[in-house]
Amino acid sequence: MTDQALRFDLTRLARICVVLLTGLVVAEVIYAADSYSMLRFLDAVDAGTYGDAELTAKAEQVDAQAMLVGIGYLVVFVACTIFSAIWIYRASWNARQLKPDASRITPGWAVGWFFVPLLSLWMPYQAMAQTWNSSHNPSGDIKASMPGFVLLWWLFWVATSIAGNLSFRLTSQAETIADFRTIATVDLAIAPFAIATAILFIRLIKAITAAQKGRLGEGLGAIFA
Repeated sequence: MTDQALRFDLTRLARICVVLLTGLVVAEVIYAADSYSMLRFLDAVDAGTYGDAELTAKAEQVDAQAMLVGIGYLVVFVACTIFSAIWIYRASWNARQLKPDASRITPGWAVGWFFVPLLSLWMPYQAMAQTWNSSHNPSGDIKASMPGFVLLWWLFWVATSIAGNLSFRLTSQAETIADFRTIATVDLAIAPFAIATAILFIRLIKAITAAQKGRLGEGLGAIFA
C-alpha cells in the first residue's frame, strides 16, 4: 500500500456524479411515462377513437413530446456517461496506488472495456471489483469476492444496455403500429431496472469514494454529510 497521498480526491467528482445520476433517475421516470403515454395513444388508434383530422393532430403532439423527452434524456445520459467515466478512471488510478499489482486492469481499460463488444459484458465489472477491493482492503486480494449489491448493479447494467440496444435497433426500423408498440413496451419494461442501476451505482460511487478518502485518514462520513 502506498503511503503517499492519492493522486485524485474524488469527493467533488463523486458529488457531481450523484447529482447527474439522480437526474438520470428522474429522466428514466419521465421516459417511462412517455412510453406509457405512447402505448395509450396506440391503443386509441387501434380502437378507432380519433377521426382523420384529430388523429393527425394527436400524432404530431405525441411525436413532438417523444422527441422532447428523448432529447432531454440523451443530454442527461451523455453527461452521466462522461462524468462517470472520469470517476471510474480516477478511482481505478487511486486503487492502483493503494495496491500495485501487475495483473490489475489499467485505469484506461477500466473505462475502455465498456466499449468493447462482448467483453464489455464482464471486464468492466472485473475492473470495478479490483477498484473496490483495493480501496476497502489494500492488503487483501484484488480478486476477492464483492458485496452482493455490486454484482446486482452490474447485472442490471448489462440488462439495460442490451435492452437499450434492442430498442434503438427497433426504432431505426419501425414502420407499423405493432413496431412502435413493441418499442414502447420494451422501454417501459426496462425502466425499473435502469432506475435500480442508477441508484446502485450511486451507492457504489459513495462507498468507493469514502473508502479512498478514509485511506487518507479523513472521516468517512464527512464526504456526503
